[in-house]
Amino acid sequence: MTEHTPDTPREEIPSSDTTRKYRTGIILVIIFGVVLVGIAILLNVGESDLPEDIDPVTFTPEAQREDPAVDEPIIDEPVVDEPDEELAVVGEPIEVGDLTYVIDEVSAVEELETGERAPEGQTFLVMGMTVLSVGEEARIVSVENVEIRHGEDQFYSRSASLTRALDAMSEEDLMTTELTPLIPARMVAAFVVPQELADSDFFIVVTDQERPTVEAVEVRVTTEDLEPEFDLDDLI
Repeated sequence: MTEHTPDTPREEIPSSDTTRKYRTGIILVIIFGVVLVGIAILLNVGESDLPEDIDPVTFTPEAQREDPAVDEPIIDEPVVDEPDEELAVVGEPIEVGDLTYVIDEVSAVEELETGERAPEGQTFLVMGMTVLSVGEEARIVSVENVEIRHGEDQFYSRSASLTRALDAMSEEDLMTTELTPLIPARMVAAFVVPQELADSDFFIVVTDQERPTVEAVEVRVTTEDLEPEFDLDDLI
C-alpha cells in the first residue's frame, strides 16, 4: 500500500503589483509626515512673531492696525530748536550793568531822510532806544555799545557816517549823551547790513564798553518786529 504524503504548503511570493502598492503606500506616509512637520514649523514661526496677547487663529493684519494694544513702529521725530524764552524782545527793558535800555523800534529801509540810499544787496537798519541810568553818578553813554549779531559769528557795528547824519538832523544828541541818574535819554543807531540779514531773525547785542566786566545782553529781533518805514521824529 502506497503511503500518501500530504503536500507541503509552498511559500507564496508576492506579485510585482503587490510590491509596488506596498512601496507606494510607504512613500505616501512619509510625504504626509513631512507635510505635517512643515505645517507645524510654519505655524510655530508665525506665532512667535506675534505679541502674547494676540490669538494666532483670529489674527489678521487688519486687526493689528485696529488694535491699539499692538505697538506701532517708533519713528524718530526731527529735533526742532525752540526759541530761547530768556532772551529779551523788542520793546522789553534790559539791564546792562547800571544802565537800562528799551529798544522799542527797529526799521529796515532802503533810503533815509538824509537822502542816503542803501547799496545794491544791502539795507539800512535803524533802531531807536531809550537809555536810563540807575547809578548814583552821571555817565557818558554812546551807541558804540550796540551792535548786531547774525548767526553764530557775524557781527555788524553801527555805521558812523549814517548815525552822524541822523544826529545832525536832530536837536538832540543821538549818538553820545551824558546821562543824569534816573533821567532817560533817546538815542539812535544806524547800520548797513546785507539784505538777507533783514530777511531773517537776528540779535541786537548791548554791551558796556566803559566797563568790560559787565555781561552783554541780547535782544531777539524777528522779521515781524521790523518796521518798513523810518521817521526820525517818531524815534526821538
